Amino acid sequence: MPQMICGLFLSMLILPVAGASEARAQEDTQQAVLKDLQSPDWHIRYDALERLKSISPNELEPRLRDKLIQLLAAEARRRKDRVDGKITLEEYLPPGASPMAFADYYQSLIDVTTSLHDERALPMLIDYVSQDGTETNDQLAAYGRLILKPVFARLAESRNELVQGAMADILAHVLIKDREHQLTHELSDGDRASIQTALRPLLASSNMSTRFHAAFALALLPDRSEASRVKDIFLDRLSDPSPGARLATLRKVRELEDSSFVPLDKVKELAESDNFQVDLRDPTLRARYLTQYPIRRLASQVLERFSKKRGGKKD
Repeated sequence: MPQMICGLFLSMLILPVAGASEARAQEDTQQAVLKDLQSPDWHIRYDALERLKSISPNELEPRLRDKLIQLLAAEARRRKDRVDGKITLEEYLPPGASPMAFADYYQSLIDVTTSLHDERALPMLIDYVSQDGTETNDQLAAYGRLILKPVFARLAESRNELVQGAMADILAHVLIKDREHQLTHELSDGDRASIQTALRPLLASSNMSTRFHAAFALALLPDRSEASRVKDIFLDRLSDPSPGARLATLRKVRELEDSSFVPLDKVKELAESDNFQVDLRDPTLRARYLTQYPIRRLASQVLERFSKKRGGKKD
């Protein structure tokens, strides 16, 4: 018994010592990262950013968070100068850096600063987004209602339809996270109305991808005033000769709650007779699609989803 008591006493002593040692190690790591982020050598900054990914953003020291925001601001200014044609590609890239390698460094900076959930970074992060379907869009959506103002501002100022599609994609992610109660800053009814107002003009975009992302986001809202236009856009995408477009559309439609936005007759047609097939003897295709007729399978899942909902929401 005395030995057990002694062992317990020693373990109680060791635990705080181990915890203090880990805290000191993390503090040393953060100090080293802070120093490296100030290096003029982008390789060193890149390595520091990658090391930061192993530390929870909530545990970062204020000085390090400030430095990350400052670095993002500096890089964003240079990137904007390049996009605006004020500097050449040669002037933008550090000596000896390839465009692809420097893009990887910039993406690492975007990933780390996005994870901070620091409102100061939002305008710069939104300015960086220029395409839909990226992981960055989903990460930005987690900011909830804080992301709305910079997204609306970008929509108002940009005539680039790909950028507009990216903003619609972010708003769709926001609405999905709101529906699933995954937002720290949840949306109000006024926020949802503002989202609808911002998205409506995009339904007339000349870019199909932009129209589609706007339509999908609008279909996540309870207001059905644009249901007919949304359904027509989904119908166009489901009639696309590209199997990839039909698959992508069905995956999105499968996330909806209301069948008022869904061209169910077309979905039924795809479930019964879509001719896209894959060779299941190919192990890569077999692992990816699981079935010879993946569009038929996915369309059947959509029909089953709305059948379980008894046709979705009814008036």
